Amino acid sequence: MNISIVIPVKNERDNIRPLAAELDQYMLRLAGQRTRFMEAIFVNDRSDDGTDKELEACCVEYPWLRAITLPCGTGKGAALKEGFRLATGDIIVMMDGDMQHSPADIPRIIVPLLKDEADIVVAARLDFRSSTWRRFLSRSLGFIFNFMFGLHLVTPNEGFKAMLAERLSSIQVDSNGFEFDLELLVKARARGFRIEQVQIPVHERRYGESKVKTLRTICSFAIKMVELRVARLQDSSRTMPV
Repeated sequence: MNISIVIPVKNERDNIRPLAAELDQYMLRLAGQRTRFMEAIFVNDRSDDGTDKELEACCVEYPWLRAITLPCGTGKGAALKEGFRLATGDIIVMMDGDMQHSPADIPRIIVPLLKDEADIVVAARLDFRSSTWRRFLSRSLGFIFNFMFGLHLVTPNEGFKAMLAERLSSIQVDSNGFEFDLELLVKARARGFRIEQVQIPVHERRYGESKVKTLRTICSFAIKMVELRVARLQDSSRTMPV
């Protein structure tokens, strides 16, 4: 099966080249195996720190790397959707461009797909290298999300996921921001898709700063979860026998 990797980036100039180098090593390790690394699509969400120049240089150095820039800064979800639209692989891997996840862990996260045990695989953080406050908020979010939608995921908003392209193409996600991850999982669950998780280590961010504003993001997650829950209840009521 062919693999496409979609990486949304915004102001990640110093992470682009080392991440591209790690992806290149991953591609070499796949040689001769039944999975084949086809492409990595970096979607630049209108960075203003020189990320675009680094991507241009890496595209010349690595023929498997594709880079596109959104016409306006519209968010992580919008970047992912554009990357998914362009991807040509049978398996789509999405990962952040901050190098907290390593391409070396891609073989682990796609195993349930290759064994036909899942349609979507979510990374479950082995190490949570954030502040106590952020860990508390993330775990609280996960607990509420799992309770509302009948899932059992450690970190449902994790940016490292693998999906069968055929299944992904049947899901319409409206969110353009960080809440994209949650909406994707809820709609996949509603369609009966198999969602599994694999424990993956998280590394320290080497360069740059997180784009997540914790309280603002948590509020947007909460609003989105309520919207999705209401929509789910309305769908259920419409399908109930009269």
